[in-house]
Amino acid sequence: MLTVGCGGKPKNLYFTGDNLQVLFKVAEKILQQAVNHSKVEYLKIDPILNFKSLCGVFQHLSSLSKLCIFSCTEFDPCNDEDSYYSMKWKELTNLKVLEFIEIPKMKYLPEGLRHITTLQTLRITKCVNLASIPEWVASLQVLDIKDCAMVEDQKVLQ
Repeated sequence: MLTVGCGGKPKNLYFTGDNLQVLFKVAEKILQQAVNHSKVEYLKIDPILNFKSLCGVFQHLSSLSKLCIFSCTEFDPCNDEDSYYSMKWKELTNLKVLEFIEIPKMKYLPEGLRHITTLQTLRITKCVNLASIPEWVASLQVLDIKDCAMVEDQKVLQ
């Protein structure tokens, strides 16, 4: 589903992989083309088979204020070994709301998120392998972490 805002440019993008035969390369190409030519403010990625990263589109998401990634079983926001990808998140300079829901490969938050001064709300739900939450998240206006068993006892969540 693609919602078009003022001036014919898409402001809200919703990508869903309802059909399990959706090929990741097709979805990735559509995502890159859509964000390359627009000022996307809200991006929701809702189960896409084999969706692994946002690599290659960060530089085109400077207008993004809300990002929701839901039930993408292969997605890992920190999927690199040298932290390069993890730091790319700081390019989301207008991001206010970030939601990770049912992201089983997520073990920790991307380092680049701490550099997004506009981030106000972080919601993490059912990320069963999330091992830790950094202390900087305590400064957010809204921190909502649910059903993440490995971090439920952390001091920052109290």
